[in-house]
Amino acid sequence: MKILIFNSLYPPNIIGGAELSVRFLAEALVKLGHHVTVISLSPHKGTTIDTINGVKIYYVGLKNIYWPFNVGKYLSITRPIWHLLDICNPLMGKIAEKIIHIEHPDIINTNNLSGFSIAAWLSSKKKRVPIVHTIRDHYLLCPRTTMYHKERLCDSQCFECRSFSFYKKHKSSIVDGVVGISRYIADKHFDSGYFKNAKIKIIIPNSYDVVQDFKKKPSNRMRFGYIGRLHPSKGIEKALAAFKQLKTVNFEFFIAGRGTNEYEKKLHRKYKSQNFYFLGFVEPELFFSKIDVLIVPSLWNEPFGRSIIEAFAHGIPVVGSNKGALPQLIDNGKTGFIYKTEKPTGLFNIIKKIILNPGLLKGKQSYTLKKAKCFLPENIAYQYLDIYEKIVKA
Repeated sequence: MKILIFNSLYPPNIIGGAELSVRFLAEALVKLGHHVTVISLSPHKGTTIDTINGVKIYYVGLKNIYWPFNVGKYLSITRPIWHLLDICNPLMGKIAEKIIHIEHPDIINTNNLSGFSIAAWLSSKKKRVPIVHTIRDHYLLCPRTTMYHKERLCDSQCFECRSFSFYKKHKSSIVDGVVGISRYIADKHFDSGYFKNAKIKIIIPNSYDVVQDFKKKPSNRMRFGYIGRLHPSKGIEKALAAFKQLKTVNFEFFIAGRGTNEYEKKLHRKYKSQNFYFLGFVEPELFFSKIDVLIVPSLWNEPFGRSIIEAFAHGIPVVGSNKGALPQLIDNGKTGFIYKTEKPTGLFNIIKKIILNPGLLKGKQSYTLKKAKCFLPENIAYQYLDIYEKIVKA
């Protein structure tokens, strides 16, 4: 089968988990004998073509007023213009249509569309190629993609979001099949009236390989860790504040990830402690060798929670908030613990219990490794192939 995948970014251009999830899927499909091509965006003009691990990748220059994927701020006057053009960008639609004509795929799987816009759908339909869309974020509901604004969680769409999303919602009716990476993110869209005509609606999680022969460095202290973007919506300050309240020093907290220079300086200044270690960017295997428990303190509704399945693949239990899809990934009491962000001492109480009673982690490694097998790339690829084949036949 010839499969064409759209995603805003693709390695080596990485800012989040979606790029890695799409790469795992594409490479797993190639290993199963299928021809896979990916179209992704580039900050440079023109189009370049590369092949990585059997996957053909088009890196196409974004035709909008700025490149939106850098960590930083943009002039408030330009942001609405960018998002207005990104509702349905005809310039990106022409590029998509040209590549679809060249590749002549059997099916198109769109993912994160920020930058491409839903023009990718219109180009696919113009070329009469069936579409499967994977919902990986809130992009179709919210131009910020997060439904989190001014350090507040958005329970519903505001006027601005409804205005920018109206046409996207209307055109979602042309999509043939829909995959949600979690029940949370799928229901969020279905309940809002998206994808009314989709023949198949299904939940398929992201994938990650179980790490073989993984070894942790020994320590006499209980070691906690956070890995991901440093941003208020991720709850990193809530976690640092909880650890700072502890009266014991028999723990370490490793923080991996980057944010804006301004925000990183604020964290270093406000949460200076001999028990806190800011690591910057770190490869997952090195990071997980340093910790006993992963902390995922998100304040926004995570569509999935990729760091959780990465932790499971390394045999690491997770303490996570009750936001978005996180409770759907963590089996409370088995693969980790869930706390309510609405309860001020929720996270503090759990980490205190773990430090005072390390026996709470007994058996957690076997549970996490068993759970990790649910996310093996080959298994996920077979689930995608099943929906591809059903849509093509239909």
